Amino acid sequence: MERDVLIVTAILVAAGAAIAWERRERVREQAKAAEDAARPIIVVAKMREADKYAEPLGVALERANLGKVTGSGADLTVELTDLERGLALIKRELLRLGASRDTTLEFTRKGVRNVESVMHLYLEPGKRYRVIKAFVDHDRDAHPEGEEWTFLRSAFVPYHSGMSWFVAFDGREETHVRLQGIPEEQGYVLDNLAEFLVEA
Repeated sequence: MERDVLIVTAILVAAGAAIAWERRERVREQAKAAEDAARPIIVVAKMREADKYAEPLGVALERANLGKVTGSGADLTVELTDLERGLALIKRELLRLGASRDTTLEFTRKGVRNVESVMHLYLEPGKRYRVIKAFVDHDRDAHPEGEEWTFLRSAFVPYHSGMSWFVAFDGREETHVRLQGIPEEQGYVLDNLAEFLVEA
């Protein structure tokens, strides 16, 4: 009987220690996630005449509460609080201000260094876009200049370099727009989306 009590006690002590360890690990992971989220994300814009764009871009970032310009010279250095929304704003503003199309943005996402063209546009769910340069999709449907729709979501099929956009022309009914990211299809459109679309 006494032996059984000792075994049960040992099991309870071990279980308690395991639970305590798991809680400590969870707290540590949450603290690290909070620290990572609070750390600003550095984006370097490789561009000509960087000084010319520092002030207006800084104003736009601070107005949107997405970050600030921290340095200019040969390049433009920006600190962002939200990478995806901040990148979209930087690209939109630099193009609006007349920055060169060969401007690139360098940043690290999930430990991986990335370089993106300023012409690479992120489509944000729920936002309305207008076609500013006509293009034809994979199904040979034309999308003329002036066409507008609300972007709902996208899906990517790596095997065929296929990109599907789900959009709403009337705000309600969903329409499927298919594109293929290879040079002979819509590769140029997808790589230079800011040339074809603008937020309406």
